[in-house]
Amino acid sequence: MYRNLQSLAVGLEQVVLDQSIYDGQYFEEFNEAEFKLKSVLCELQIAMLERGLTLGEDVDRSIMSPEIRDVKDETYRNLRDWYIFRDYMNGLEYVVHAFKHLSKRRQAKRSSRMTRL
Repeated sequence: MYRNLQSLAVGLEQVVLDQSIYDGQYFEEFNEAEFKLKSVLCELQIAMLERGLTLGEDVDRSIMSPEIRDVKDETYRNLRDWYIFRDYMNGLEYVVHAFKHLSKRRQAKRSSRMTRL
C-alpha cells in the first residue's frame, strides 16, 4: 500500500508540473491533491514505524520514464493525467477500506478479550 501510494505521488507530481507548465485550469486542485497525498504518506509511514513494520526501499522518480513524463501532445497528456488521477482516487479508496477492515479486526479482538475476562 505504501509503495503504491509513493508511485501515485510520482505521477501526481508530474501532473502538477504539467498543469503549471501548460497553464492548466486545474493546477490548484491537483496541487492540493498532491499535498494531501504527501500527508497520507506521512501518516502511513508513522503508523508503520510505530508498529515496527519495515518500509522497504522508497519509490524513486525514475519509475516514470522520460517518454511518459514529457508528453507534448495535449490529448495524450490529458489522458495520462486522467489515468494517474483515477488511480490516485482508487488508491485512496483502497487505503480507507483497508484501515476500516483493520479497525474492525482490532475491535473484534478487544471484544474477544473482554468476554474472556
